[in-house]
Amino acid sequence: MTFRGSRRRRWAVVTVGGALVLGGCTDGSSAGPAATPSHGPTTSPSAPEPTTDPTPRPTGTAASTPPVKPAAMANDDEAGARAAAEYFVELYGYAVQSQDLVEFTNFCDPASVFCSGVIDDVNADITAGTRTEGGASVLHVYRVDVPAADAFYTVWGRVDRDPFIAVGADGSTIFESDGEDALDFAVAVEHIPGHGWLTRAAKPGIVPIS
Repeated sequence: MTFRGSRRRRWAVVTVGGALVLGGCTDGSSAGPAATPSHGPTTSPSAPEPTTDPTPRPTGTAASTPPVKPAAMANDDEAGARAAAEYFVELYGYAVQSQDLVEFTNFCDPASVFCSGVIDDVNADITAGTRTEGGASVLHVYRVDVPAADAFYTVWGRVDRDPFIAVGADGSTIFESDGEDALDFAVAVEHIPGHGWLTRAAKPGIVPIS
């Protein structure tokens, strides 16, 4: 599997004592949603194993429309949190492919380290004239922790990401990846009155403590 540096960091497997408690680890999140950017595209205990498809997945092309928000996101409850986390991971894949950061930025806490890194990576690609083909991402949720001391839900799951390539301004392939299968992933989401769901933090390579 071959990666360019920035995307290697974005999906690198990290371990914090074998797990992460997202309560108190929201990357110093701010109290409200991010401002919408003006630009669009310019050029543990063991968790249940998700079902995987052994058939190789083809590399796709750039997404043209953002994912549709699940109806359950209208709910300020566990089902809504699950749907919001699933939507966030799909939106990540769309933002990287399309280089349209408007919805992704609006859906993220501006203080989230993961979200800021994605935005920086995409803006760097725009500046360099490079693009990503393929890489659609899906989150398979196996657990949702309801709010305790903090106001957000923590959603635990595994991400499957399609194979993808990065294409340079001259049309050459800069790097390629086989994608990801069952990458442990956690998302902290909060329902903000008058705004809806907001992603407070996200991190790959971690599992629940218990």
